[in-house]
Parts: sequence; C-alpha cells; structure tokens
Amino acid sequence: MKRLFLPVLFILLLTAAKIGAAPPPREAFDGKLADLTGGLAAERVAAANWFQGLGPDAAGAVQALAESLKSDDPKLVEASAKALGSIGAAASSSIQPLLSALENHPELATMISGSLDRIAPGDPEISRKKGETLLRHVVTLQKQLADLEAILDDPKRLQDLLNTRALAKFQAAEAQSLDTEGLPWKGKEDAKIVVVEFSDFLCPWCKRLSLAFEQFLKQSPLPLKIYHKNYPLEQSCNPNLSRDVHAGSCALALGGICANEQDLFWPYHDKVFALQPKDADVEKVAEIAKDAGLDVATLRSCMDSESAKRKLSSQISEAASLDIHGTPTLFINGKRLENLNNFLQVIQMEAKRLGVQP
Repeated sequence: MKRLFLPVLFILLLTAAKIGAAPPPREAFDGKLADLTGGLAAERVAAANWFQGLGPDAAGAVQALAESLKSDDPKLVEASAKALGSIGAAASSSIQPLLSALENHPELATMISGSLDRIAPGDPEISRKKGETLLRHVVTLQKQLADLEAILDDPKRLQDLLNTRALAKFQAAEAQSLDTEGLPWKGKEDAKIVVVEFSDFLCPWCKRLSLAFEQFLKQSPLPLKIYHKNYPLEQSCNPNLSRDVHAGSCALALGGICANEQDLFWPYHDKVFALQPKDADVEKVAEIAKDAGLDVATLRSCMDSESAKRKLSSQISEAASLDIHGTPTLFINGKRLENLNNFLQVIQMEAKRLGVQP
C-alpha cells in the first residue's frame, strides 16, 4: 500500500504544499533545468541539490515547468514535458486505488488530510475534497502531457508546433532599430522588406544561407533588400564569447569591411565562403582579396586602421545588445527571425502587411 500511496502523496504535496507561494525566478529555474539535463557532472549535482532545496516552494517548481512548455527551445520543452510527465504518470496509475483506499482505510485519509491542512486547516472534509480536486487536475495534466508527448514523438507535428510559435512570436515582437549605414547589401534599393543578417565567414550555415539568398533574389518577384553584418565567433575581436568557435573569422570579417571600402565586398564574400579557410590571418585574407580583384596594399592598410576595427567592433557590440549568441541570425524589418525555416512565410506575411505587390 505504501508503494502505491507515496507517489500520489508526493504529487499532492508538490502541487499544493504552499498555495500562493511565489515560484522560483524563471531564469533561475531554466538555468538549473539546463544544467540538470545537459550540464557537466558537477553542474548536475548542483542543479539536483537546488531542486531538492525547493522544499515548500515545490508548487512554484511545477508552475515553472508548466511555463517552460511554452518555450521556443525544443530541448527545454522536451525536458520539462518529461519531468511533468513522470510526475503525472506516477500519480495517475494510483489515483483510483487511492480514492478507494481513502474510503476503506481511515489511517490513509488521516495522513492525507494532515498533509493538506495547509489548504484547509482543521477541516478534514474540505481537505479531502480539495485533495480529490487536485487529483482530477493531475489527470487533466497527464492527458495534456500525453498529447504533448505525441507531438514530441512526431517530428512533423513538433516542427509544425515550433513554426507556429515562432511565427506568433515574430508577429508579437517589437521592431528593433538596426544601423545599416554604409553596409553592403543585395536586392532592390527601395525595397520595403529589409533583411539584416549577422554572419560569420566560417559558419557553415551562413554559407548555405548565402547560397539560398542568391537563388531567392534571382527567383522571387518580391522586393527585398539584404544587408550583411559581421558577428565573428572568435575571442580576439569578440569579447562576448567564452571560447573560440571559428579561429580566423575576425581577420576575415575585418577583410570584409575593408573590401566594402573598395566596393568589392560581394566578390570577396563569395570567395571567402567558397574557401572558408581555417585559422585565416592577414596574409590569407590578402590572398583571397587579390583573387577577388581588390587592391592588396590598400586592403592591408585598411585592416591595420583603427577606423576599420571600430566598424567591426560596433557591429559586434550591436549584436550583443540584441542578445545574439550565434550565426546566422536574421532580422526582418527589425524583428528577429527565431526559426530560419519560417523565412519564406515571414517574407510573404510582411509583403501582405505592407501591401507590397510582386
């Protein structure tokens, strides 16, 4: 009987231990959940201890888990769903036996009503009714989690869910003001649909996206203008990183800024993406620039100038202010595009909103 009873008592205490208690801060919970599911061994131990210390604030933990189901991060959604699912599964298998036990075993009823005194102090009957209500909520929660689990197990349904959320988030977002003065661009000069890409010349996804943009601009009848900004994932010029991701990307980005000074950014851009040289230095940048038709002496002088370095630093600082941590990152008419798969849908949506005709 104890084996059957304890999981349900746990869920009752977890969901009702402290009605009205403030939940743990969302950012703290998300961080600890990330450590627990993907951190190093020491981080997992620390996260486990943190959850154990929640104690009477367990109701807040459940609320935070439920809130995490709304996240755009599929890993966090999956981890939260599994956490809540394990709670619901443990409880639901024992709900009906427990209700029967409440009728036939007064000692269990006393234990549960005592646990629920915080809900209705001194009134076992109200405690019992509230306990049954909580159990019904658990059943409802388990059904919702079962539906979510079915979505998580179906890649197409999961992608549809994430796409829907990403589109809704884009529509609700507030447009940011991005500095595009002097930036290299492609497309139509007076286009009402403006895309700003933060890119890294050594990022493989950026390379694929550049090829996709090239084809899209050739084939799409919609007026579009695409700006290029640099966000090299290397510490030597990007202080927002904890480690180097693409060594040599700073030199290549600086070379791109100087190629733009000679109005030859796109030939340089295409040559770099075609090669994507690792550990590029000034000599390698000069070699690529020469093949792209640039004046190498002018390029070298530019790359050594404080003006070019300030321009690169300004783009990196702007990216940091926009909470950018990776590449490629796109903004369409000032709004961040969370999911690249939604690019065409958002472009069409913006064209309709602005009354743009092909």
